[in-house]
Amino acid sequence: MKTKLSYEQLENKLALAVAVPVIPPVVAVTPASFTIVAPPPVNTPVASVGSPAASTSNTSAEGDFVFSQGTITGYTGAGGVVDIPSSINGQAVLEIGDNAFQDNATITSVSIPDSVVRIGDFAFYHDTSLKTVRIGNGVTSIGDYAFDSSGYALTNLTIGNRVTRIGDYAFAVSGLGTVVIPNGVKTIGNGAFEACVLLKSVSIPNSVTSIGNYAFKNTGLATVQIGNGVTSIGSNAFEGSALETLVIPNGVKTIGDGAFKDCVSLKGVSIPDSVVRIGDFAFYHDTSLKTVRIGNGVTSIGDHAFDNTGYALTNLTIGNRVTRIGDYAFAVSGLGTVVIPNGVKTIGNGAFEACVSLKSVSIPNSVTSIGNYAFKNTGLTTVQIGNGVTSIGSNAFEGDTGLTSVTFTANAPTVGTDAFKGVPFGAKAIRALGLTGYGPNGSLWNNLIVWTPRHFFASTVTPSTANLDQNAATVTINGTGFIAAFPSANQVIFNNGAMGRVTAATATRLTVTFSTKPTSTGPLLAVVMKVGGGTSGLAKQVATVV
Repeated sequence: MKTKLSYEQLENKLALAVAVPVIPPVVAVTPASFTIVAPPPVNTPVASVGSPAASTSNTSAEGDFVFSQGTITGYTGAGGVVDIPSSINGQAVLEIGDNAFQDNATITSVSIPDSVVRIGDFAFYHDTSLKTVRIGNGVTSIGDYAFDSSGYALTNLTIGNRVTRIGDYAFAVSGLGTVVIPNGVKTIGNGAFEACVLLKSVSIPNSVTSIGNYAFKNTGLATVQIGNGVTSIGSNAFEGSALETLVIPNGVKTIGDGAFKDCVSLKGVSIPDSVVRIGDFAFYHDTSLKTVRIGNGVTSIGDHAFDNTGYALTNLTIGNRVTRIGDYAFAVSGLGTVVIPNGVKTIGNGAFEACVSLKSVSIPNSVTSIGNYAFKNTGLTTVQIGNGVTSIGSNAFEGDTGLTSVTFTANAPTVGTDAFKGVPFGAKAIRALGLTGYGPNGSLWNNLIVWTPRHFFASTVTPSTANLDQNAATVTINGTGFIAAFPSANQVIFNNGAMGRVTAATATRLTVTFSTKPTSTGPLLAVVMKVGGGTSGLAKQVATVV
């Protein structure tokens, strides 16, 4: 008897069977004697025992079946059209045993009577000429791998109305184009229709409660109707299918890992309020996915759940019960704005990394941690960080070259290495008066200039490329809005390692005396700030060091 193998082992076995054909001797049998007929020369057409070329018009006799105690355990007939009788020798046929018709290359059609209640595991496995299957109305269970690996021959299937379970890989690697699953089926097993590349549509009735892992993986499915009884969609259930639209019914609680991964034609999805968890990689690499609505029941968005949509994803609504946004959940998407609902506690590593169109984000007070790389290499210009954030991960905002300001509403959080590396010189850390941990106004904090908003008007700096000797003692900065009466009320931040203080000021000109001279030649950039508030914005060139 065959044991259940992994799907990879079964595929390897099928590949070997196809790659190494064997032409057996043809045996002519008579009641009195038999004669062995030598095989014909190579390239001569053969119609041999065990060959698909055998007659397709055979009728079954009771003697064609190995039968014991209500179960058919083997088949000795000539193949073709096989009508399994409802009784043999006056005894009802109740089961098709495990492996009973396995590896038969001659059967083209099989009809299973209503007397049969169970089809065993591997019962018709690798029957590579089997085109038509009719399953009677008595069958309640279709075994694992029962009709698997027909080599795409199987194109016509009728499933009886009393089936409650379709076993693991029961119809995998078949040529089915459509499937009608009768109301009454409760479970669709793992890989039940996997690799049915011609399968275009399926209707899953309300009786089904679970769709197994890999159930419809790598099929040609363009449409699927999922019944209202389904509560779980298994891991990788529809991975690699051709779905363009998807309606997930209210009642589904879990969407498994990779459930709709690599569905490159899927354009939108609305996840109902009944769903609690979206698995890791659930919609990964769905490169046509433009719109996602996440219902108010979801609490966890898995790692890489909507990652790598190829910038197609532009519209996102996140439900108000989400507490965790997983690692790289929305990385490499086309989102322009994100509203993170109050209730989210954790923004995972790389959650929005490489969202180059993302311009602004508001992080609510409920969030306590922002992961490493969470907003790395985005298009962010402004960020509002809530008062619950206590840690910002390494490289969290690295490479955000358009960032002008980050507003903080609580004392300074713990900040990881290079959290704001590569942001523009002059980008501000705006914090309310009285908050601690940032340093004084005008100081550099994690590559951001600390600034407290006040009522002062901002200064402006007039750009200049005038040459400045590297050993010069002072530099002049022209602009508007400077504080003339008190030169020290104007503070200047330079790039290039330079430091200095304002020693003379008018409303339109500052003289800065260097305490540390520029360390290299090239553009000298500056930001002018007023003590108590007001800044000239992003750094402007004020001289060229030579």
